[in-house]
Amino acid sequence: MFRGGTVFAFLVILCHLRSGNCQASRCAVDGEHYVLQCLWSDPVLVENMLKNNESSITWNRIQSDVDVKITTDNTSRIISKGHKLQFWPIYLNDSGDYYCSIQDTESRGIRIKVVLKSEKQCNTPCNEKKKTNMGMHVVVNFLPFERYRDSGTNYSIVVYKNCDIYAFNVSQISFDAVQKSDEADYAFVLMIPRNGRTYSFSRRTKLIVNVCIENIKPYLRGTGNVTNLDIELGTNFTLQCEAFLGYCQRALYDVTMFWLQLNSKRTESNAEHKEQYDFVEGCSSNITYKRCYTPQKILYANGSLTAITVLQINDANEYDVKNYYKCKMDTTNGGGSRAFNLRIKVKARDISRDVFTKSIIVAVICSLCIVLLAFLCVKFRIDIVLLWRTLKKTDETNGDGKQFDAYLSFMSNPAAEEEEEIEFATKTLPMVLENLFGYKLCIFERDVIPGGVKVDDMHSFLDKSRRLIILFSRNYIADNALYELEAGLHKAMVERKIKVILIECMPLHELNVVPESLHLLKSSNTVKWEGNKSRPLNSRFWKQIQYLMPSKPINRQILLLNDKREVNPNCY
Repeated sequence: MFRGGTVFAFLVILCHLRSGNCQASRCAVDGEHYVLQCLWSDPVLVENMLKNNESSITWNRIQSDVDVKITTDNTSRIISKGHKLQFWPIYLNDSGDYYCSIQDTESRGIRIKVVLKSEKQCNTPCNEKKKTNMGMHVVVNFLPFERYRDSGTNYSIVVYKNCDIYAFNVSQISFDAVQKSDEADYAFVLMIPRNGRTYSFSRRTKLIVNVCIENIKPYLRGTGNVTNLDIELGTNFTLQCEAFLGYCQRALYDVTMFWLQLNSKRTESNAEHKEQYDFVEGCSSNITYKRCYTPQKILYANGSLTAITVLQINDANEYDVKNYYKCKMDTTNGGGSRAFNLRIKVKARDISRDVFTKSIIVAVICSLCIVLLAFLCVKFRIDIVLLWRTLKKTDETNGDGKQFDAYLSFMSNPAAEEEEEIEFATKTLPMVLENLFGYKLCIFERDVIPGGVKVDDMHSFLDKSRRLIILFSRNYIADNALYELEAGLHKAMVERKIKVILIECMPLHELNVVPESLHLLKSSNTVKWEGNKSRPLNSRFWKQIQYLMPSKPINRQILLLNDKREVNPNCY
């Protein structure tokens, strides 16, 4: 009695087996251990089903149109273990049709043919053929080995070549470049102990090596017919000559590779001027030659055959350079040659003592010139900047919205004993800046109309000015002057609206009262009036004033006429 999906699966398998659509027949040897493995059409789907316990695999055998389920009992001779069906051992009457199934999902049929064991296990009747071409890379596998690894851990393998022991405990044999002599029957015999008894499993592969025929002419590898090499006289070096022979015709080639050297003396003496060569000796372990070559070696790499010979040259001299070497190849299918032209490597000349000395002197002079130039640029930077402004005719006052170039702050109530400082502040400084340099100054006592609020007027004129000139003297310390100072410094350092120029008529440390914020001014913003020394218009004092004032075009003709004159306020 069959029920449900089992009946359906049985009918499908039976139909497929009888129509010849089942999987190919498998060969097994009577009395040997055998493992039958089910090959699913979608192995991934089956694996997922088994992991999720959605189904289980069952094995059945069809005998006389009757479906017999195979047990999973480990003590039985035939054991069902998932994808595999194990025979411990298999016998002649086990031949027949088997199928594995996963409920109603899929069923696969397999046919086993059990054959009689031969007298020698190395001649097992279960065999296959493997064909290849000579010179190719070949691997002979013990193909079913993977499915037998689970049968036992203490297994051993013996490999036979034409029934002679060839290797132990390997599941494959590889040949980098297989030869005709490698053609043979290779038998793999697996031995597995179980329950005090040793079971065997055997497979044989007949390797057939064909000598393929190809119409390929050998040639020497390289670009062109001449190779140029640079050498150093007195050194030892080697030259390698490499020939491509083909892919599988090695046995057909009678390959000869040797070296020649041009004999220029014999060539010149020859009436036809035909090149004459000398044979280079082959290297020998007993004799040491100045130059010799190694016999060619046949190598198989990247699917092709290559012949290589190496020329060794000891203590190279000018004769080796004058007379080039030639690598010659002769085969039954053609030949070729390649010339190796040696050239003396040009050495870098050593620097002479005179050249070295001159180079050091030039380097020192250049370094001193650079240092001197940097020193002059720093020392005369003000003169350089003023000259640049004159040549460029730059004007920084255009479009800034300011009315005055500078706001002049000084004490307007002088004491009798400071007439020189007051004269400088009220006459000399304004007169030179306005009449000669063309600057427009704002002097509070002169330009502010009386009647307004003094503090507001002071802030207004400071905002309209580009610079704040502070003329510091003993008479500067007064309320209005100090306020101008504090207001101007606040706009310069906090609001960044104006730049400060400090003119010292006397050193700051001699003053009784010095605002703390005044010490924050940069020293480069301070100009010292040194009396008669500063009076000439070309003195450093006036140049510093121009450098700190805004850049604007100045009438240079007036400056040139007065360049060597001293400032005298009564003359203007």
